Amino acid sequence: ANRTIIICEGKDHALYNAACDDASRLFIPPGGSDNAAGVFAMARSNPGYLALRDRDFLMDTEIQAIKAELPNYRILPFYSIENLLYHPDNIASLEIPGFEPEGWKADILRWKEANPLLELKYERGKIQELRTVPTLRGAHEADPASIRQAYASPDFATCYRVIPMKRVPLDFLSSFNLTKDRLAKAPWFKSKIKEVTEP
Repeated sequence: ANRTIIICEGKDHALYNAACDDASRLFIPPGGSDNAAGVFAMARSNPGYLALRDRDFLMDTEIQAIKAELPNYRILPFYSIENLLYHPDNIASLEIPGFEPEGWKADILRWKEANPLLELKYERGKIQELRTVPTLRGAHEADPASIRQAYASPDFATCYRVIPMKRVPLDFLSSFNLTKDRLAKAPWFKSKIKEVTEP
């Protein structure tokens, strides 16, 4: 009864619940449409619940506008939950012998350089909030230079938040037998999720 209810995308609720195992929060899928659009719809119709979605290709100004419209809305600081799970700092927080965070960062950057950011306008066209929030209507038509500039940056902290980690091969990590469940219980991930879902 004292838990904060948080609606989240797809099957991510299991990972978020593994991270917040102190009974303070309960993550649930939206039902029906389990993607970000479903989370958005549930957040609008259930203001008593918190809602959490991936950042995808939202700009900082757009995130602020969405939160102004929906105070119960929370957005990850990175492109997706995978960006948090596979973040070098998260893996490092597990203190796995032999893991080299800088090597993993370099591997991610090499993948990024070989895979330029394409179809940004198309990807943003799927973001329901950009079509629905009054101050953002029509924003889905934009191809933001700020996102392209962030992606092109050689600085890891700058570009990582917009790299779609769902697409990055995990060969570098193969010897560590990392499951998403294990990564969701890592101290760094747990602290980030609790921070982003503060009531």
